[in-house]
Amino acid sequence: MDRNRFLADPRGAMLALFGASEANIVAVVRDALSGADDGELFVECTFTRGISFEGGKVESLSYTESGGIGLRRVVKEAQYYASGNEFSLSAVRDFGARLRAASGDGEFIEDIPAVQTKQHYDAVDVFAHSVEEIIERLRALDREARAFTFEKCPSITVEDTELSIVSQMKCVLIVRPDGFVASDIRPMLRFSASVRCADGENTEWGTVRLAGRRSFDDLLTKDVLSRTAREAAELAYDLIFAKPCPSGSMPVVIGNGWGGVLVHEAIGHALEGDAIREKDSVFVGKLGTQVASPIVTIVDDGTLYGLRGSLTFDDEGTPTERSVLIENGMLKAFMNDRLSARVLGLPQTGSARRESYRFPPIVRMRNTFVEAGNDDPKSIIADTAYGLYIKDFSGGQVDSRTGKFTFTADIGYVIENGALAHAVRGVTLIGDCREALLYIDRVGNDLDHGSGNCGKSGQSVPVCVGQPTVRLNGGVTVGGTV
Repeated sequence: MDRNRFLADPRGAMLALFGASEANIVAVVRDALSGADDGELFVECTFTRGISFEGGKVESLSYTESGGIGLRRVVKEAQYYASGNEFSLSAVRDFGARLRAASGDGEFIEDIPAVQTKQHYDAVDVFAHSVEEIIERLRALDREARAFTFEKCPSITVEDTELSIVSQMKCVLIVRPDGFVASDIRPMLRFSASVRCADGENTEWGTVRLAGRRSFDDLLTKDVLSRTAREAAELAYDLIFAKPCPSGSMPVVIGNGWGGVLVHEAIGHALEGDAIREKDSVFVGKLGTQVASPIVTIVDDGTLYGLRGSLTFDDEGTPTERSVLIENGMLKAFMNDRLSARVLGLPQTGSARRESYRFPPIVRMRNTFVEAGNDDPKSIIADTAYGLYIKDFSGGQVDSRTGKFTFTADIGYVIENGALAHAVRGVTLIGDCREALLYIDRVGNDLDHGSGNCGKSGQSVPVCVGQPTVRLNGGVTVGGTV
């Protein structure tokens, strides 16, 4: 497949895969989905290049081209799906016959998505830099990282690094039986820096990642790469001296950016429309009620320029939007795909996403975050006599039906007399989202976003989580070893 052709004319290049006109493809999809309530043909081509640099040398280099088609048939509340990697009208017809035999017929609901003309990222060429250029940049960063010094403890040295850059361009085409056709190019860059620090026999790794739908020269400048590697080294440094974490009830301050994964996991999934319509959420029946502190507003926004979770339109063709889920503590909305919106009688929010053409779309978050407040983040820590500061989390478990959650962090910092005293390891945070939300009493003005992947129903999609610095003055328990 010719990448440059897709960049120049994504819609034309995707249609050309079938060797047929747009009108013919629409007619075949209409016939294949006849009698269905809803559905679409989803076409995808993905180009991916990965370069990793470990131990002072190139560890791996990969380039893949993949793609295929998926046909979804919706009858009442049931979804039927077939996928394959053959770009042909005969494959669409075959999928349509198989799905109809399994599903029967419904009553077609004509609800054509609006045509989205506003882009939330540019169709940039994330392969613009050659393999040689990227390897040289990683080699220079490796040399720079190995020369890092630590003023507080000069004996600590950087012994190794693991650096990687992944470039991806995903081209999608959506064809609906009502004649709606939309195409998009979705670029993505990902950078990961892991740095190993040592002090005699003590050695630790620190890892920091970033990603976005932006050009290489915009997202991964030399200064950004250097700063990311330095953050990873400082995390490894702190882990070397980390003490066992205390346990018990205490105020917890959660840092900005990736700290927002707690809101994403503990609250975001419970606000997805499929969880609501299946009555699998603690927020069922809570629309319009107070569920959080009055100073808390939570948003899921697919329109933020260049962020990892942003989309021009979702994987059903619905334009993405800014969805205010909780406003000043009041539950205002849920995230919906077409099916959940129809069943619940609520607006569509452009929240249908899929990992690839192999999967049907399900309700997913995009960029989910707590809006900035008015507090100086330094004052939040300064006003905490004793507690725990957590910059970000490494994992967690949430039961969206009960609201109970358990999160872990590789590292935290004990707060004593309004200052960060020392690092601790083995951090666990236990609580109930219904209580934790009500105990947020400080919200900083330093909103930031962290990039990651979100898993649900066997699918993984790129997202951003975010928040300013916040303080939970109750409602959670710290589990540690002291």
